[in-house]
Amino acid sequence: RLPKALGRLLLEDPSLRLEHNAQTGQTTLAGMGRLHLEVAASRLKTLHQVDVDLGQPRVAYRETLSRSAEVQHRHIKQSGGPGQYAVLTLRVEPCELEFEFVDETRGGVLLREYVRGVEKGCRAAMTHGVLGGYPLSGVRVRLLDGDMHTNDSSEHVFEMAAAAAFQKACAQAAPVFLEPIMELHVHVPSDSGGAVIGDIGARRGQVLRVDAKGEAREIGAKVPLAELFSYAATLGGLSSGRGSFSMTLAEYAAVPRAEAAHLMSA
Repeated sequence: RLPKALGRLLLEDPSLRLEHNAQTGQTTLAGMGRLHLEVAASRLKTLHQVDVDLGQPRVAYRETLSRSAEVQHRHIKQSGGPGQYAVLTLRVEPCELEFEFVDETRGGVLLREYVRGVEKGCRAAMTHGVLGGYPLSGVRVRLLDGDMHTNDSSEHVFEMAAAAAFQKACAQAAPVFLEPIMELHVHVPSDSGGAVIGDIGARRGQVLRVDAKGEAREIGAKVPLAELFSYAATLGGLSSGRGSFSMTLAEYAAVPRAEAAHLMSA
């Protein structure tokens, strides 16, 4: 009943927004504040007989590599049915692009379609990192060498072998978590500026600028998204309800060790 009930809520209250986040797999309901969402949840229960638990949206973390690693992987199955044979040597390393694949094999050691299978396998494995299962970003794959069999090799076999080799290499390349960093713009009365700046620091934020606009202050900062949930309520308390803010994605940055340990245990 939930999708139908949410549809009715949106018709009754256009200020509610329903969004699906493909990166986290969550469907989120956005409103004009916590009280607004609590009222919406209450209406789901009382009017539509749908009981829900309120919680924070998930953060779309990523993973990347902090050094290079090289592995040789052998995928050989000869018993029971058609054989499977694929041998390849991969090197993974950090890069500035989202993903880059470089074929460095020589002398036709692998057929072109097998090289294509290796790239497909690595791309598929990019969607599931080795630390917490988050998508990988900023990885270059170098295919250094390989070996094939006349009858038992195929593009699909090399695709499977490449996915396994990629995971093995990434585990040895000192993977780290990346978190979204938001560019935060805050507008508050001047007498609230100090408290807002202190709160930003407590949220692992970095204040970039403070501009005086008459009796107001405009504060620019970079803050991890994970620290900004319920920020509207906090800002309202710090500014006696006179503050406003906006935020946009600025970059992804490595997660500090303490937070990374928490992510791995979650």
